[in-house]
Amino acid sequence: MVGGRGVSREQAVTLPLGDQRLPAIFHPGVSSSRVGVVIVVGGPQYRVGSHRQFLHLARWLAAAGVPVLRFDARGMGDASGDKQPFDHLDEDIRAALDGLCSRAPRVEGVVLWGLCDGASAALLYADKDERVAGLVLVNPWLENVQSEARTRLIHYYLKRLSSGGFWRKFIGGRVAIADSLRGVGSAARQASTTGNEKGGYQQRMRDSFEAYTQKGQPVLLVLSANDLTAKTFERQYRSEPHWRHLSTSTRVSVEIHPEADHTFSSSEWKAWLGDCTLAFVKRLSRS
Repeated sequence: MVGGRGVSREQAVTLPLGDQRLPAIFHPGVSSSRVGVVIVVGGPQYRVGSHRQFLHLARWLAAAGVPVLRFDARGMGDASGDKQPFDHLDEDIRAALDGLCSRAPRVEGVVLWGLCDGASAALLYADKDERVAGLVLVNPWLENVQSEARTRLIHYYLKRLSSGGFWRKFIGGRVAIADSLRGVGSAARQASTTGNEKGGYQQRMRDSFEAYTQKGQPVLLVLSANDLTAKTFERQYRSEPHWRHLSTSTRVSVEIHPEADHTFSSSEWKAWLGDCTLAFVKRLSRS
C-alpha cells in the first residue's frame, strides 16, 4: 500500500494555532477533488504513525486523487506547546481543517480519519464543524471498566481456561493456575459492577455521535477482530443501553477485519484499510 505516485508533490507546512506551530504534511491529490481527508493522530503518536501507517494511508489516498493532511497535535512529534489529552484536541483539529481547506480550495467537505483515541478525538469534534462531511473511526478508544472487564473475561480468561494448550502447560507445571483463577475472579467482579461515565468523555462521545448522525452525516466504523480496544468499543456500541440505539443508524456502516491487530500492522491489513477508506471517500464524492 505504499503509493508512489505524487510523493514528490508532498508539502511540509506549518499550521498556526495561537502562539504554537503544528508541523504537517499536505498531500495534494488532484485539484478538482471535492472531498479531502484529515488524519487525526492520537496517543503517543505523531504524523507518520505506527509502522508508517499514516504516511502510507495518506499516499494511498493522494495517489487516487484525494487531498490529505496529516499533522502533529500540540506537544507531540515536532509540534510546540504542551501535550493535550485526546479529548481536548478541538483547536488542533480545527487548525488542521483550516490548513487543508486553504490548500485545496475546491474541497467542499472533509473526512476526519482517526485510530484509537485519534478516532475518539475526531468523533468529539465532528458535530462542531460543518466542514466535516464524514468520519472514519478505526478501533475507537472508549474506556469503561465494566465493559473492558467483560471483554477480557470473554475473549481472554475463559478462552484461556478452555484451551487444551493451557491445561497441557498446567500439567507440565509451566503455569500458575491460582494466578489465572484470580484473574478470572477479578474480571468477573469488575464486569458485574455498574459503570459510571456520566459527564465524562464517554458521554460526550455518545452525544456527539448522536448529534452528528442526526444531521444525516455518514460514519464508517472500522474494527479489528484481534484487538481488545475494538472489542470493548463494539460491546458498548452494540449492547450498552446508552449506545445501543446508535448502532441502528442507517448512516453508520461497519467493517470488521477478521485477523487485523490494533494498528493494522501488516501490509495486507494496511491495504484493506486503505481500500475501505477510499471507497468511503468516493461515495461521499459522488453524493
